[in-house]
Amino acid sequence: MRISSFAALAALLCSASPALAQSCQLPSLADTAKLVPVAGSNLMAVPVAINGKPKQFLLDLSGGTTEVTQATAMELGLPGSNVPHSDSIPVGAHGDLGFSGSLTLQASVYNVNGSQNPDLIRQRIKVGSFTIGSATARNLQFIVSNDDGKTLPYDGRLTSDFFKQYDLEVNFAGGEINYLTPTKCADPEQAVFWSHDAVAAVPINLMNGRYHVSVIVDGKTVNGTIDTTQTQTIMRREIAEQLFGLKPGAPDMAPQPGGMGDAAVYRHVFKQVAFGGVIVQNASVQIPASSLPENRNRDVVLGSRALPADAMIPELTIGMNVLSHLHLYVVPGQGKMFVTPAAE
Repeated sequence: MRISSFAALAALLCSASPALAQSCQLPSLADTAKLVPVAGSNLMAVPVAINGKPKQFLLDLSGGTTEVTQATAMELGLPGSNVPHSDSIPVGAHGDLGFSGSLTLQASVYNVNGSQNPDLIRQRIKVGSFTIGSATARNLQFIVSNDDGKTLPYDGRLTSDFFKQYDLEVNFAGGEINYLTPTKCADPEQAVFWSHDAVAAVPINLMNGRYHVSVIVDGKTVNGTIDTTQTQTIMRREIAEQLFGLKPGAPDMAPQPGGMGDAAVYRHVFKQVAFGGVIVQNASVQIPASSLPENRNRDVVLGSRALPADAMIPELTIGMNVLSHLHLYVVPGQGKMFVTPAAE
């Protein structure tokens, strides 16, 4: 039976030796929630509650804004809001989670005066209560997503904007997400509190709403972005050609049915995608013929965010077909992501 990392942390908090406590203090657990599969895909959702009604929000590891779908807003009869809102809501003690103190959820700030952020002019709704795990925030506002009339297999998108002050552990294999007090431990072997063999400390940087990392793909360094809203990993065509000599029509560039919008899409299996010493083998990667994001098919790429029309897709978008093989511990204060293989 698989032991969750939450349970592993609780055990360590009770049994850590004095030497370990002095050299690397363990974090406190602020909140924990389940991860459940999104129907018909390899994406993951987090069970939440809006005004007491159970819902599922797509897991989006980004610094963007948490959103609610149009269908959910209509179903729950959520009232609109035209008043900018900023608040920090203490939600009480969490003795049942194994640590003392209180958890604070931070609502996003929407300032309608003089900002160029496109989110500021989008429809917003009021939410009386919003629950993740055992943490509940009240009197919030959410942006309503641009669904274009599509029926989505989730009720909203959960980003990191509620838990900006916490570290984030994502255990895909164990089916849980944990919010932890910021760790000061820089030693990967001690910072990673769950049972592991290989571990890597990968530099990470949040830019334009995505976590950026450098990975080694078949011996070549490629700049990647972490994207849990993508079912597949995608490489920009120019990178595939320049670094790996991959061109349409080659035996190792299999065309994919349907494509992405108007662009043909090819598939190549790379032997290794390495995050430091942690390696994902035989990684299937999609290579669109076009590098422009507006040609991406939203029915295939379920949670993809829109990008400016003049922007190209990232060199490598690391999707769930690769990420699901990993166990992640994002530590923004150190600019690092600790990575181990997912538990079998």
